[in-house]
Amino acid sequence: MSGKHQTTIARLCAACAFSALIVGSSHVRADETTNALLDLLKSKGAITQTEYDKIKARQQAEAKDSAQKLQAAETRAREAEAKAREAEAKAQSDSAEVAKVKAQTLTAADMAIPSKMPPKAPVEYVTALTKCVGIRVNQVDICIKGDISFFGVEQWPDSNPPRMGGTTAFTGAPIPINGGLTTVGNQASNSIRGGLLPSSIQVGISTNQMGWDVGVYFGIYTGGVNIEPTAVNANGNGSPIGLGTAGVDFRQVFGTIGTPSFGTVKIGRDIGVFASDAILNDLTLFGVGTPAANLAPKNTTLGRIGIGYIYADFIPQITYKSPTWAGFTFWLSAMTPMDEFNFSGDPFSGTMTGHDLPMGQAKIQYVGTWSPDVKLTLSSSGLVQRQQSECLTPVGIGGPLGLSSPCFIPGVFPLTAAPGGSGVQTTAWAVDGFAMLDLWGWNFVAYGYLGKGVGTTGLFFDGVDVAGNARNSSGGYFQAAYTFKGWLLPNPLTVGASWGVSHLETTGFTNSVEIAQCNASVVGTGVTLSGVTLAPSCLVRDNQSWIGFARYNLTDWVKIQAEYTHTTSENQIGIKNKDDAFALGTTFFW
Repeated sequence: MSGKHQTTIARLCAACAFSALIVGSSHVRADETTNALLDLLKSKGAITQTEYDKIKARQQAEAKDSAQKLQAAETRAREAEAKAREAEAKAQSDSAEVAKVKAQTLTAADMAIPSKMPPKAPVEYVTALTKCVGIRVNQVDICIKGDISFFGVEQWPDSNPPRMGGTTAFTGAPIPINGGLTTVGNQASNSIRGGLLPSSIQVGISTNQMGWDVGVYFGIYTGGVNIEPTAVNANGNGSPIGLGTAGVDFRQVFGTIGTPSFGTVKIGRDIGVFASDAILNDLTLFGVGTPAANLAPKNTTLGRIGIGYIYADFIPQITYKSPTWAGFTFWLSAMTPMDEFNFSGDPFSGTMTGHDLPMGQAKIQYVGTWSPDVKLTLSSSGLVQRQQSECLTPVGIGGPLGLSSPCFIPGVFPLTAAPGGSGVQTTAWAVDGFAMLDLWGWNFVAYGYLGKGVGTTGLFFDGVDVAGNARNSSGGYFQAAYTFKGWLLPNPLTVGASWGVSHLETTGFTNSVEIAQCNASVVGTGVTLSGVTLAPSCLVRDNQSWIGFARYNLTDWVKIQAEYTHTTSENQIGIKNKDDAFALGTTFFW
């Protein structure tokens, strides 16, 4: 209750007490008039003495009661007056306190904001960033980005390849090139398909906790075409029939933790370190390159995979990336080991499935920027992995593992089965070098690699023979492009070309039998081993291509790319196949 209300109530109580006093005094005057009237009636004989005495006694009792009530009223009046004074004093005190508080409030409101706490700019919680669409939730940043990549591809296969002679069942068929990336056929093929870079949705979540930058990343990719799963899952054979579904490649799932001074540790599945600069700077990454099997399109095209570099792949790993010092950065990685795999189907390519150590990969990179138009990037990367054969039971030609297992006595020919439980091992390795120069609108790239046991096209594809001997491989590519800006077109137009090759050699004591097998294939047969005649085959030696391309940035998000690609495959005795392809399509980036 406010002081003002307390004062009002006290005053009302005092008024009531005062009224009671007035009423008491009026009772005293009434008693005096009654006594005079009684005496007059008695003197005239109107009432008897007895009647007089009764009335008098009752009057005295009523007078006594009135006196007591008057005394009580006087007491209440004094108490009410005291309370009124107390309430009035308290009200005055409260009014002073309220005035003081109000004055302080107004003074604080008029004060300037302290300089140590400047007003913060409004935070945009949902915003389109340079490289993604960003959402900020308290201290957590959620970054969503991706692409939609589709091209119309027309391929003209080699319709007149060198054919086998002789009088066998294979006579008239094309001479084989096992592991060749060209296409042989009678008819041109057309497809609407994804390019080298599949369509994707990628989500990154990052924050800072206790001074550490922490993040997680998920990347889901699809080529958008029907896929028949094989040993390579979503990257298996195409299946252009009704009721098919596209393959889903969940190729990225990893977490990172680090600081600017310590560097960053990555744990999970992501692109490998070796040969990563080669594919990430290949301008067919946003296009098609060699389409391979366009008649039944696969999840992705090849670009220059197997035709200039070995695919870096997406591999489970634990990788450390250093801070950048004077332009230098390095990576060290332990990755899950991979099998030596007979990709080509060549009867003398081996498989090795034993791994007792992780695969090791590393890279060092230098980036120097002298102006916005002049930038030099140099890097070198490498890998090493020990490969072992698992020979639990003796095998021979036609045994449970057949020719494609290196479970034979090394260096012995004809091939002889090794004792059960024994096998061979080899160390596969590779190194590369990369250089890129950006100079006043020009882009120049030179890349080369060499290795042993690492194979071609994919990591450890056809990298060893059936006895576990490691094959030598090498390759590289050159690329040049120029970006036109500010000419007749409102947005940048990039025009360029590239050439590349990947090379694989035979090795060890199987070298001679490989060549004999190729020569036998020319006449529609194969070599005979331990009484078994093999079907015609011949391992690839080179895959190479020429590519011309033009890319126009229609908007910041939409890029249109056109390409013409000429691809050649050559086997170990120089027999060649060739094909041509034209691609036109778009990539939407956000």
